[in-house]
Amino acid sequence: MEQPITIVLLNNEIALDKICWNCRGVNLREHNESFWEDGVCSICKGKGYEPTDAGQAIIGLVKRHLG
Repeated sequence: MEQPITIVLLNNEIALDKICWNCRGVNLREHNESFWEDGVCSICKGKGYEPTDAGQAIIGLVKRHLG
């Protein structure tokens, strides 16, 4: 079973609190600043992560709710 993803709304931007497996090799400062925007990692732009169907559905739901 996959670990749950926590959705955080920060200034009306959607961020997912999982750190991309593709970006684990970056330095600690960049690593700590890594977060998800619209379902993709802000550092690698999604090269290391693809949202599941459930993740995409949640992101779509939150976007519709925000208008």
